[in-house]
Amino acid sequence: MPVFSRFKTGDTNPESGLFLCVGCGEIIPLSKGERFPPCVDCGSTTWMMVALAGEAGRRFKTGTKSPMSGLFICTKCWSQIIPIARDDVFPPCASCRRGTDWQLIVSA
Repeated sequence: MPVFSRFKTGDTNPESGLFLCVGCGEIIPLSKGERFPPCVDCGSTTWMMVALAGEAGRRFKTGTKSPMSGLFICTKCWSQIIPIARDDVFPPCASCRRGTDWQLIVSA
């Protein structure tokens, strides 16, 4: 499922993720198998996938290359969230100032 795929109200969601209303920019989470609603803010019926949740929970160590782009959280302090691009190296946590495991929140 490619990021930026578009869906209409009533379509069945093929992959859990975050979806952007193309009418107003509202972002909603939607699980696999749920139907797309009309936007509660503007009534638009078109949604665009902006992030996948299918890999959420995977962990990677400081100093290793990321196999994917996404948002990751430090598993030591649970307060530092960082964006990482594919092939970037995971840094030490800026909050707790040490090496850690980074857990994927959502892939992009």
